[in-house]
Amino acid sequence: MNGCKSMLLLCLLPLFAMAADDVNVIQARMAGRLPAINRMKNTQAVGEDNAGFLSVLKDDQAGTTLIKAENKDRKQVYELIAGQTGATAEVVGKRRALHIAKRSASGVMVQDAKGKWAPKS
Repeated sequence: MNGCKSMLLLCLLPLFAMAADDVNVIQARMAGRLPAINRMKNTQAVGEDNAGFLSVLKDDQAGTTLIKAENKDRKQVYELIAGQTGATAEVVGKRRALHIAKRSASGVMVQDAKGKWAPKS
């Protein structure tokens, strides 16, 4: 669990140049969703796609709503990082996807660069 929180903090580090309130709001929302997202990843109901977002792999309305909210915040984070680094949000997301896939637990569904889904071994 500490690894997940560390990854979240690492992802948010570049945002600290923003107003502390904005960062705290994003961080709190993402941290609040993390336990539920991890449960869904562990059951392969959701997976990490190759663009840095979560994808619903098993139809579940409650899960879909949660994933939409998470992806909205991830997009905002990627856009903020892009604005600070000069990269595009798409590039930031793809780089983050590689990092997430590498650090994901065994069995979590990840999408490779060609779009193929497989459980991480």
